[in-house]
Amino acid sequence: QRLPYIWIVFILFISVTTFAVMNVVIAVIVENTLSKAREQTRDLMAEQEKDRDQAMRDLYEVFQAADTDGDNVLTRDEFAVALKQREVLNKLHQADIDIMSAEGLFDVLDYDQSGSLDVTEFIQGCLRARGIAKAKDVLTVQCDIWRTQDWVTKRVGHLEDTLDKQFRQLERSVEMLVHAVAPESGWEPDVTSASPGTKRESPLRRSELDNPES
Repeated sequence: QRLPYIWIVFILFISVTTFAVMNVVIAVIVENTLSKAREQTRDLMAEQEKDRDQAMRDLYEVFQAADTDGDNVLTRDEFAVALKQREVLNKLHQADIDIMSAEGLFDVLDYDQSGSLDVTEFIQGCLRARGIAKAKDVLTVQCDIWRTQDWVTKRVGHLEDTLDKQFRQLERSVEMLVHAVAPESGWEPDVTSASPGTKRESPLRRSELDNPES
């Protein structure tokens, strides 16, 4: 006995089975892809961290070679002399520092214009200046901003101190003037009438109000 509509059930079964198998295959592919992407990200981060550690060691060796007097402070003259050494230039190149612009690197890192750099300032500044010249240009602008901010802060503080001294001197001058005038004229300053926003009548106007006929 034949079932006339059995082919519908068969096609539906094949479709559902195929759809399920395709979903499983796609899920396996996506999972493998994500797993490989995570592994590549971890490997890349580990490689970058390893490269950064190696660069820090190279820069520390550069600092030690340039610090000839051993005071853990690098001056502009010491850095200029160190740049003439091939070993120092090789270490800077290994740390991905642009050799062509290395001479001006000290002025960029010395944003406070103190004329010297400690080991932390030198290494952290060089790490930010790694790469092509564009990275150094960005660091130059950033250091200029730091210099400007430091200069503005100092100027504002100096201005506040100057204004405070001038106001105090003005108060003392006014007090001395009041004490010098009051005993001679017998006049004593009226604090309430001299308060801001109070309008004082002149003696002439008060006499006119007292004697309206005159």
